[in-house]
Amino acid sequence: MVQILERDGGATTDFATIVKLTDVSKHPNRDEDVFVAKGRIHVNAVWASRFSLEIDYDCYEPSVFRKQIDFAGVKISYKGK
Repeated sequence: MVQILERDGGATTDFATIVKLTDVSKHPNRDEDVFVAKGRIHVNAVWASRFSLEIDYDCYEPSVFRKQIDFAGVKISYKGK
């Protein structure tokens, strides 16, 4: 399962946009933040196949803190600005 969420860092920290992947087939309580970027950005996640996820995002690379390329057998590809 894939989730896109926005986390508010509080009064002194900017927002973060996060893509979270959960391994529901084997470990329903196991999840991972596979993509994290600074600020409120547009993100789209599409399943290309059962084991392939494509993530499109609308920000420049210096704002991206994490881009994981795989999780629980799922290969993740990215397309940014």
